[in-house]
Amino acid sequence: MADFATTDARVEFDHGHTEAVHLGGQFLNRMTLEPGWRWSEHMGAEAGTDLCMRTHTCLGMEGTLAFRTADGEEQRVGPGQVAFIPPGHDAWVEGDEPAVIVEWSMDR
Repeated sequence: MADFATTDARVEFDHGHTEAVHLGGQFLNRMTLEPGWRWSEHMGAEAGTDLCMRTHTCLGMEGTLAFRTADGEEQRVGPGQVAFIPPGHDAWVEGDEPAVIVEWSMDR
């Protein structure tokens, strides 16, 4: 069992934060992104690219996270929705409330 509330793997960044846990060979990450957050504006410079090059499989918990792939496909992830986000995308919070998503992947 793991608990996001007690993890010591918390990372703060401009307009948001993440908490990570490791469970049964899986890495789970809860991201809280504030209104106004956009990957290309708040994370891109550090990554050295305008688009996120990671793959994400995620579950929306609160708010709405939108994303657009390099080929122009646009989708939104809201509470209770599951999405696969391929590499080569931008993402942003839509609306006036934070977007909270949980993403998971195999060990890195």
